[in-house]
Amino acid sequence: MLKGRGLYLGCCYVSDLLMDARDKLLFEPEYAGNVREKIPPKSSLRIPWAWLSGALCLLQEVGEEKLVLDIGRAALQHPDAKPYSHDVLLSMALAECAIAKIGFERNKVSLGFEALARARCLLSCKISLGKMALLSQIEESLEELAPACTLELLGMLHSPENAERRRGAIAALRELLRQGLDVETSCRVQDWPCFLSQALNRLMATEIVDLIMRNLYEIYAFFFMIKLMVKSRAFKKTSKMAFKLVL
Repeated sequence: MLKGRGLYLGCCYVSDLLMDARDKLLFEPEYAGNVREKIPPKSSLRIPWAWLSGALCLLQEVGEEKLVLDIGRAALQHPDAKPYSHDVLLSMALAECAIAKIGFERNKVSLGFEALARARCLLSCKISLGKMALLSQIEESLEELAPACTLELLGMLHSPENAERRRGAIAALRELLRQGLDVETSCRVQDWPCFLSQALNRLMATEIVDLIMRNLYEIYAFFFMIKLMVKSRAFKKTSKMAFKLVL
């Protein structure tokens, strides 16, 4: 009985300490600084390494995902963080998942996709994290969202700010072409000819030429398979669209 009471009091103490740390980081300028005015904090907040991941989880709960990532990245550079890197990386991955959720809720597929990709990268850093079901769930989601994300990024304005993301989208499109017709099962594209047509409409002429030259074999094989599908009764409904694409 006394042992159980001691454990309960210990948990309450840790919880109170973490809540106090959260409040200092969020509301006290001395520890939090001012992000908008770019004023750095005057004092550093010290908490035990063993409690860092708990503090990061509390910050995430109040919507401070970016702060979780900043603190996590800084902590991982410290040599004393090695025994706790598993929990810190997991906290950062969960923060990226929360950012992805916000992106999807706002119908910004590419932002959500990129956050999930960063979460996958974090979970892949340690073998112990790679064995978690969360990683396989993220990989499955990325596979499913790849076509929609590719189209969204290809539809962005041609500007220096979007250049890198656009190059990534074109690389993703090349990979989908390389996969060929298997994309319908692996990426859950409901209408592959329609998807390819939409993607090409978002490319500039020079990008289309480069895409064809780099993926000439895959494109030829794809169109050949489309012709075969059109002859099948199972694909009568998509025959007109397929013929237009081939021509």
